[in-house]
Amino acid sequence: MTLEVKRGNSAEVLKDLAKGAYDLVYIDGSHYYDAVMADLTLGSVLVRDGGIFCGDDLEAQVGQVDAAFVERSIKEDFVTDPATGASFHPGVALACHRFFGRAVPAAIGFFFLQKAGDGYRDVSLAGHLPIIPDHFDAPNKASCYALLDSLPKR
Repeated sequence: MTLEVKRGNSAEVLKDLAKGAYDLVYIDGSHYYDAVMADLTLGSVLVRDGGIFCGDDLEAQVGQVDAAFVERSIKEDFVTDPATGASFHPGVALACHRFFGRAVPAAIGFFFLQKAGDGYRDVSLAGHLPIIPDHFDAPNKASCYALLDSLPKR
């Protein structure tokens, strides 16, 4: 296995990487719509067919919260939907909604799909051993395990 870490602005770094060469691409950067959409667009072409495309900070998706509120909040980093009480990053929610054209598998803000030709298929994390950070206290670890247990079994 080869691991090479590159640090920098994703708009500059991602464009120089080999297309279709990566088993896993993980997006975790800016929470603002334009930057997230650019990360999704640039990152998606790097994933090989059958590879995993995933990211962070998708706490709520369009459809789980008021879509009009998401649109109105697009310039904000983090908001709370007055209708549902859900706190989320509207730029991430809207970019994922528009990029994938649908709700995607997600758990505790982490989204994950498998590249399948020109599109993506849903995958489940059920049955996979999670890595819960050691620094989590007992209640947080219990919450993580409870969430993982609640995921649909496939």
